[in-house]
Amino acid sequence: MNPTIVKIIDLMFRGMPEREEIRAMREELLTNSQARYDDLIASGKSSNEALGEVLDNLRGVEELLDEYRREDVQTSAPEQPFAYARFEKMAEEIDRRFAAAADDVKSAADRASTTAEAAFGTAMESVRTAMDSFASGFNGRSAGFDHSGAAGSGEWVRSNVYGGGELLVATADPAHYPRVRVELAADEVELLPSGDGLIHVEIDPEDESLLLVEKTGGCFTLRRNPVSVEPEPPAEDEQQEGFFGFLNKLGRMMRGTIRQMRSCCGLIRVKLPAGLAMAEVQTASGDIGISDLQLGGLSATTASGDINISDCSITGDAAACNTSGDTDLHNVKVGGSLKLNATSGDIMFFEGSVSMVTANNVSGDTEISGVLGQVQSNSVSGDIDICTYDTSVTGIFANTTSGDITVGMEEVLTPAVTANTTSGDVQIECDTDPASAVRFRLSTVSGDICVS
Repeated sequence: MNPTIVKIIDLMFRGMPEREEIRAMREELLTNSQARYDDLIASGKSSNEALGEVLDNLRGVEELLDEYRREDVQTSAPEQPFAYARFEKMAEEIDRRFAAAADDVKSAADRASTTAEAAFGTAMESVRTAMDSFASGFNGRSAGFDHSGAAGSGEWVRSNVYGGGELLVATADPAHYPRVRVELAADEVELLPSGDGLIHVEIDPEDESLLLVEKTGGCFTLRRNPVSVEPEPPAEDEQQEGFFGFLNKLGRMMRGTIRQMRSCCGLIRVKLPAGLAMAEVQTASGDIGISDLQLGGLSATTASGDINISDCSITGDAAACNTSGDTDLHNVKVGGSLKLNATSGDIMFFEGSVSMVTANNVSGDTEISGVLGQVQSNSVSGDIDICTYDTSVTGIFANTTSGDITVGMEEVLTPAVTANTTSGDVQIECDTDPASAVRFRLSTVSGDICVS
């Protein structure tokens, strides 16, 4: 049973009359909603798309539940209208919170999905054409494939590094290319510091045919290489009998096997010098690892991989967008704003510093700690934990539908705190001042709030 569906239905039925027909209605609604969710998943919908459609349908049940509430108010004791008004407000709050939190995250997820779809399409095209080239050569046809890599530009240079292992290296001067962009698919990529002040991309020689280096408009770009090859032979050729038919069948088998083997590259290392203006990394389903860098700006986006960023200093803005993986930032200093978006993974920002951080999450937990200026965190089905280490914080604004909110701060701070929960406890374990310039606004529908 999907936990988010259960939580929302429990909230919808909170305060309903304790009658057999109401209990039966809840069970039927829960069963139907889960069945609808399973059908959508089976039809090819993502988990978040299916969940969104189910929750849209649940909103249509509210009018029916309101009728039962009205009947209960009319036949109950005088204090019941107050309870009815409270639960009516809770239902409205659920809608408002879900819409506000989900809209921002959905926009981020849509952008990640669009990027992932483009990268995945390029990857599949390069794999298909590269393997078809191999099969064409096997059958005695010239595929017109340039094995020099980088579209024949001669960018790749062979180098013996890392204990004698051979790599291909492409190099650029950051004075001419202050921006680096990496567009990959199911490929794992690492961004590391460069020791000589230049930009270097290191790949396995076996991946030469799959990757392309471009240097245009002040941007050094590494992406998948869509290779042009001779078209497939007519379908009737693949129905030949005898020896040539056997060769065609063998070619198809080899093509399928090699496609599976070469659907993604090995580990790709991109080495960047300190002070580079901007680094952008996009993958469809590969992990992104970034460490020990000093950059002007940074953007990392993946659909179904993990993002790990550590020991980095960003003088400008930074962003990390993830659809179904975890995002982990440790000891990262951001001079500008930091945007963190996730759909079904956890967001973690530990022991860093940032002037402004915005974290949007749908069904994962969010943990933010360090030297913080202002924090804005929204979630639909997850806990929010924020801890500021010094007195530089100016505001913490956290909203979630079904989760707890915990805020920890320096003892000398005296914030103005507004904390609201519909079905939970509020604990304020610090001095507060309504006139304070440090403002905490914390709100959840189904969860506890603690400030200490």
